[in-house]
Amino acid sequence: MQSTTNQSSTRSFHSYDVHPKTHVPSVIQFAFSVLVALCFMATATLTFSGVAFQFLNGGIRNSNLLPGVLITTALFFCQVLILIASVYPLARLAGWSYSTPKIFSNFSHPAYWLAILPIILVTGHWVLKNQITALIFLPVLHVLAISIPIYWLIIIATRNLPTLSNQRAWGSFTCGLVLSPLIIIIVEIFALLGLGIVMAVYLSSSPGLIDEIMALSHKMMVFQYDPELIIPLITPYLTHPVSIFALLGFGAVVVPLIEELIKPIGVWLLAGYRQTPQQGFIAGVLSGAGYALFESLALTSNVDEWSTVVIMRIGTAIIHITTTGLMGWALASAWHTNSYLQLGITYLLAVSIHGLWNFNTFMAMLSGLSMEYSAIQTSGFLTRFNIASPLSLIFIMIAAFFILTFSNKKCRL
Repeated sequence: MQSTTNQSSTRSFHSYDVHPKTHVPSVIQFAFSVLVALCFMATATLTFSGVAFQFLNGGIRNSNLLPGVLITTALFFCQVLILIASVYPLARLAGWSYSTPKIFSNFSHPAYWLAILPIILVTGHWVLKNQITALIFLPVLHVLAISIPIYWLIIIATRNLPTLSNQRAWGSFTCGLVLSPLIIIIVEIFALLGLGIVMAVYLSSSPGLIDEIMALSHKMMVFQYDPELIIPLITPYLTHPVSIFALLGFGAVVVPLIEELIKPIGVWLLAGYRQTPQQGFIAGVLSGAGYALFESLALTSNVDEWSTVVIMRIGTAIIHITTTGLMGWALASAWHTNSYLQLGITYLLAVSIHGLWNFNTFMAMLSGLSMEYSAIQTSGFLTRFNIASPLSLIFIMIAAFFILTFSNKKCRL
């Protein structure tokens, strides 16, 4: 992935010819890229097979077709990106000598992307009115609507900064796209298990609550887990103060602590190499961009309120790219100077930004559930957040974008 817009338009591999010794990191990077690309291809094939089966059984009007097509397209898109990333370590290993032109070098000014995105969103909203046009056009529009803001943010964050090599830039992006989500999911599963143990201890002291949960589980089975019927049942439990405390504790504290440590995986993997703070910042931005792309593509396959959800994901992308860029800069600075106080402060800042974002997101969601399904016992408390949380999210997004642009200027000095 190209990381700046004002550097030379080519980068050659001539220097690789003078290194006859096999470059082990390149071997690992190439093997990893190919393996992951094959995994994405296999998953996309399975998903497409499921879509084909639904089509054969329900016809073109089947409402489940479109989400499956969006997921399949997203998997294929990620596979293409990973295959592109695999070219650079392969070139180094093979000793190839060629130049790679900058992608969209004449159209990388942020103004172009800001002009294109609204057109894509309006077109996507329009094609959703018909199932056939949605199946044909929305998958491509969906990928563009998710990836264009992320690419634009990369341009903003890295402009006028020294370039990374193509191999390292794409490697950092791929690590964020694949490794970060995988490790984070595993760690968060263990964290959830720990939370489950705590909740089990709490429930063991409240036999009446256990009976209520068993009765609720029976009703959910009777309703065959239909969301339209189940959400009104579980809303009073989700909006209970104990549930709110548990959700916020996990989502706004535990999750940011885990993710902000793991997201800059593209920087961590080069801990043994001397990196400048500028290089750490760029690698962090690219790792955060990869993670933001994966998360946004994974969480936006539901076509209800498509335009709104895609716009909201822009805010999440800003948060991920900003905090991971800060962590990349702090890690490289700490290794460069052997001083770790600044790293600790930056980590707490990144966790705080992410935590505030998650806190307001959860509160907006819970207050919406409370008002929609009349959870009377907590509506007074949650209604206060119905307006405050969306406004807070906008403020945090703007503040994070300001921090991102400010960080870019500081890295130029």
